[in-house]
Amino acid sequence: VMNGDWWAYRNRKKLSLDLVEPMRAASEHVIAVAPMMFVNAEVSFQNRKLASVQTMGTSPDYAMTSSVEMGQGRFLTQADVDNRSSVVVIGAEIGKVLFPGINPVGHRILVDRRPYRIAGVIVERGTLLGQNVDLVVMLPYTAFQGHFGTQRDVTLVLAVDQQENVPRVQDRLTETLRRER
Repeated sequence: VMNGDWWAYRNRKKLSLDLVEPMRAASEHVIAVAPMMFVNAEVSFQNRKLASVQTMGTSPDYAMTSSVEMGQGRFLTQADVDNRSSVVVIGAEIGKVLFPGINPVGHRILVDRRPYRIAGVIVERGTLLGQNVDLVVMLPYTAFQGHFGTQRDVTLVLAVDQQENVPRVQDRLTETLRRER
């Protein structure tokens, strides 16, 4: 939420992956911090293709920050991030379109013409603000950077243990971000 001078917001430093651990350490109430990087890419399996699919690089913490529920398989792991694994988690709509009638887990898809093994499928979530959130491919942010480059904007999302702790965490994060950036 932007309050105050637009120019101050416009000129602030961008977020980076270096802030993940300081944000996690800012408060004992922070239970997860997930980086997110985005690009639209073509996704295909055999002769089926989907153009301009939201492709996100993230970490295992994303499952907690966004209440991701797996329908099949598993979500990304820290080992996937550490090893820059060529694995993806796909949204339910991708599974329906590219794999009608079969379990996609374990199959290889092409994301922007590079192969990735499907580790899991997220349960159907529907639409948000008119956008189908089931048309998504998620991969470890390290693999994302290796594929799409490191010069992408980073968004950081976090989860707090209890709603009443949010104001305290906001104060601590403000201090942390001022110090670290």
